[in-house]
Amino acid sequence: MVDSTLIRVIHMDCPICDKKHDVEERRRFAEITIKGEKVTYEERYYYCVNASDDENEFETGSMTNENLNSARNAYRIKIGLLE
Repeated sequence: MVDSTLIRVIHMDCPICDKKHDVEERRRFAEITIKGEKVTYEERYYYCVNASDDENEFETGSMTNENLNSARNAYRIKIGLLE
């Protein structure tokens, strides 16, 4: 977990380890390239403490949509469409 911030802890069925336990909801800044422009945006994800370091993060469908919208808005700000 590089430069991530804990938002909250949720007790849920974890799709990574297939157990019901406390899962951390976290946020961090990520980079993505959109139309040749590298942009930084904030993304949210869940973190499973029971899984290996290689595969311990996951998102719900709504989180994925929010993360993509955050990336799109960061791109739009960078090129001057949202000021």
